[in-house]
Order: sequence, then C-alpha cells, then structure tokens
Amino acid sequence: RGAATALRQEAEAYLPHRLYQLALRFGFQIDVKKIRINHAKSRWGSRSSNGTISLNLMLMMMPTELSDYVLLHELNHIKHMDHSAAFWADLERICPQAKRKRDALKAYTPYL
Repeated sequence: RGAATALRQEAEAYLPHRLYQLALRFGFQIDVKKIRINHAKSRWGSRSSNGTISLNLMLMMMPTELSDYVLLHELNHIKHMDHSAAFWADLERICPQAKRKRDALKAYTPYL
C-alpha cells in the first residue's frame, strides 16, 4: 500500500504538469482542473466528452517516450473524439512513430 501511495503522489505532481507542457508545445487548450489521476485496470488514459482527461498512475513506471505518447494521444482527442484516420494522422504529426509506441505499450501493464 505504501508504494502505491507514493506512486500516486508522484503521478499527481508530475503527470498534469507534463500534460500541460505538451499541450502548450503543440497548441492544445486544456483545463488543468479537469485532469484526473486514476488506477484503471485496463486503460492508460481517456478523455471524456466533458473534457476530463484521466491518466493512469502507472504511466510513471514506463519510459518517458511511451508515457508522452499516451498524453499526446489523449490531448489529440481534444481535436478528434474518435480514432479516425484524421486522428492517427494528427497524432503521427505530433508524436512520430505513434503506432510503434502504441504497440510497445503492450509490454506494460496498467496495474500494480
């Protein structure tokens, strides 16, 4: 339990800050109050229709290039609420090799 608490504290300090950095870099408008850190069993991140971005605290346990991929994926849902060809084309523009990174995520598990 102690390790999970420490990991959550680190995630709550780091992930919203990193998401905001990436949003500024790539021109996405986000409401920082609508960022949630969770410990979902099967998702790395999600964006709801009301604009809340949820991020799995286990993103802290993977290489930065993969956690950044998840953050950019969720930011890209601000423009595209689906996984259309336009979504993937825009994601590839801001996150080169996005599909390779998506495949690399399969080596990680989103739960402790």
